[in-house]
Amino acid sequence: MPRIERFFANQSVKDWTGGALGGGGGATRSFVATGGTIGWYMNPDGVEYLSHTFLSSGDFVVTAGAKDVDVLIVGGGGGACVSSGGAGAGGFRTVPATPVSGSGPSPTTYPIVVGGGGASSPYGGTPLPSRQGIKGTDSSGFSTTSEGGGGGGAGTNPGGNGMDGGSAGGGGFYFSSPSPTQYVGGSGTPGQGNDGGDGGPAGTTSPESARRGTGGGGGAGGVGADMSVPAALSGPGGAGSANVYRYGDDTPTLYAGGGGGGRGYVTGGAAGPGGGGAGTAGTGDGDGTANSGGGAGGGFGPSPPIGGAGGSGVVIVRYVLHD
Repeated sequence: MPRIERFFANQSVKDWTGGALGGGGGATRSFVATGGTIGWYMNPDGVEYLSHTFLSSGDFVVTAGAKDVDVLIVGGGGGACVSSGGAGAGGFRTVPATPVSGSGPSPTTYPIVVGGGGASSPYGGTPLPSRQGIKGTDSSGFSTTSEGGGGGGAGTNPGGNGMDGGSAGGGGFYFSSPSPTQYVGGSGTPGQGNDGGDGGPAGTTSPESARRGTGGGGGAGGVGADMSVPAALSGPGGAGSANVYRYGDDTPTLYAGGGGGGRGYVTGGAAGPGGGGAGTAGTGDGDGTANSGGGAGGGFGPSPPIGGAGGSGVVIVRYVLHD
């Protein structure tokens, strides 16, 4: 079955269910809504759905009728910084059976906010002593908010812990020997995401080659992995979670994967499936995927000391087409 949004992208429901595009033979449907990029699909059970996908902030406007809609809200992924742990994915929340209604003379507007990913940075947007990447921004709609992902903890002198968020950033490491502390992953928000992994272990006796690794960022479907000892391999990002609201049961899509830990001594961590960025041996090339809420992959320092940027979030609204 072809996806009609490929041919009628950005057309309103009213246009192609009320007869303007041949869908309704001129009949007026009892429920009419606009906003976002509109698609159609049929699930294997024969039930037809319309989806409204918001890739940027906008309004879901109901001009006629009432429905229960299903909503996916994904926050913006966190950003990474110098030799940092992977950044956390944006919070992932579904809100099924949300009632909406409106009428022509007085349409009801439901504001939708799509959060941006945390920017790539040398040391992050928080004060330097905290040494963390920049947090993603929140996405929201229908009185529900998904938190932005936490930035990755830096690997510098000193390093930093992963930042809390929808899913949390992974911990960094102390760049020079001896290492007085371990930098750990942050905490994900319950019901939205998972914790970040821990960076290299503490201790003055550990050789630098055994502790210069970083933790992976948390994802909606799994925690970020700790740095592995003794190889100092940085941890991969946590996996994202699948959702079918945009394209239907035959085409699930993964969102909110965590970023891989940046290279500390050996290599960077793998990207978390669902839009996370890979930990890198370069600079700024571990970005999370746009509109996935994916966390950024940690960069590699010290010159230039920069990591990837987080992926922006997304909001998807769907409902049964027929009354």
